[in-house]
Order: sequence, then C-alpha cells, then structure tokens
Amino acid sequence: MIAWLGDSVTKGTSYGVVTTTDTFAYKISVANGYAPADIINAGVNSDTSSGMLARLNTDVIALTPSVCVLECGLNDWQDGVAVSSYRSNVSSIFLALKSASIKPVGLSKMERGSTADFANYQPYLQAFENECAVQGVNCVDLYREECASYLYLSNTAFYANYVDAVHLTVAGHQFVTDLCARAKFSGWFV
Repeated sequence: MIAWLGDSVTKGTSYGVVTTTDTFAYKISVANGYAPADIINAGVNSDTSSGMLARLNTDVIALTPSVCVLECGLNDWQDGVAVSSYRSNVSSIFLALKSASIKPVGLSKMERGSTADFANYQPYLQAFENECAVQGVNCVDLYREECASYLYLSNTAFYANYVDAVHLTVAGHQFVTDLCARAKFSGWFV
C-alpha cells in the first residue's frame, strides 16, 4: 500500500474536471506497481501540516502502507503559520511514519503568483527541504521543476497545467507523474 498525505493538491479532484484516476497520486502509484485498492489518497482540502499531523494515525498509520508521500506547506504559508511550527509538524510526521516502519517521501509544491508570493513562500520550502535532508527523506523537488518548466514551455502550455494559482488540471497531474517517472526517482515510491 502507498499513502498520499496532503491537501487539495494531493486530493486532486476538487477543482476542474480531474477524476481520481487522473490524479498524480493514482498515476504514480499504478506506475510503481500498486493496485488501485492499495492507493490511499489522504488529501484534504485546505489542510495544513498541523491538520495532517492530527489525522496521521487514522488516515495513514492505521492503514499500514509501506510508503507515505507528504505534500504540504502552501496552506501553512497562506494561513500565516510560523515556519518553525510548520517545520516541527513536518518533522513529527516523518518521525511518526518512520516509527511505524512506513517509508516517508517528500513532495514540494509551487504556487503561481507574484514575485512577492514566491519570496514569501521560500522559508516554508526551505524548511521542508531541510527537514527532508536532516531525516534522510527523499524529496521530489516539484517546486523547482515547475518553476523551470515556465522557462521552457510556452505560456499556453505552462498555464494549461493549472486550474488556478495552485490546483492542477489533468495536464498538470500528468506533468507531476512524468517527473516522478524519471530514473532518478526509481524505487522511491516502493
């Protein structure tokens, strides 16, 4: 079993016409050999790291997956959660997963927006990456890959990946799926 713990980006089906089988959580899982019944999508709209930590035992650990992918941070940033509190929650999630013999994987995320938004989000991104490094957790750097894609995709192709400033279209979910299919991530999701 594989679990995906996150917010509406992880859930994937609340915006646009994205179905469960269109989500990156589903597609990456299937590509890594999981049967549909072995995929736990624990994405909850508007959730923060503290909400994910509060529901970690019931939504993930009690279901005993072998892997749990964590995607969080945008709602913490938007809600003004202190970076130190955010990092502490991420740390606690990773430690709890490891204690339950569940392999954690990190997945960073980007928000489209102004230069000021990018600058303000950086401390959260860095806290997430630093916690992954400290705990030896593999982290898919979706944030920088999405930023780089803006440089090589046409505006039309780039914006086709998004319903709004945060949520992904079917094409956006495929973008994440394609990224995670790269050889450098081989074995991370099993």
